[in-house]
Amino acid sequence: PAASSHYRLVFQGTPNFRPARSAVVHVTVRSTALSIATTPTSVSGVLTKSGTPYAGQTVQLWGKPVGAKKFAALASSATGADGSVVFTVAPVKSMRYFLLFPKTTDAPAARSTTRTIVVH
Repeated sequence: PAASSHYRLVFQGTPNFRPARSAVVHVTVRSTALSIATTPTSVSGVLTKSGTPYAGQTVQLWGKPVGAKKFAALASSATGADGSVVFTVAPVKSMRYFLLFPKTTDAPAARSTTRTIVVH
């Protein structure tokens, strides 16, 4: 949905089955989104708010070696005019990364998917 909404499923019934209704659920549409892309030497992303670039916002790079249990904050940087952010990395072993935009008074938090840079 384009906006947060309430939904309910309704089955009208048939001669063999009684009508039924689901409980009402609320689907919240997040106004911020954060993408991620990787190369062997960089992790980048684009932060948007309501579908447009969100400039001047702090985005954090989180990472951990493949096989480790916990992620750690590695760096932070502000988004450019186009909502983009780039982190230069030089992993010596395979690493998993994600980007995080912490909640602010103006926007909810956003987290990218996790990407892996494999070092051979």
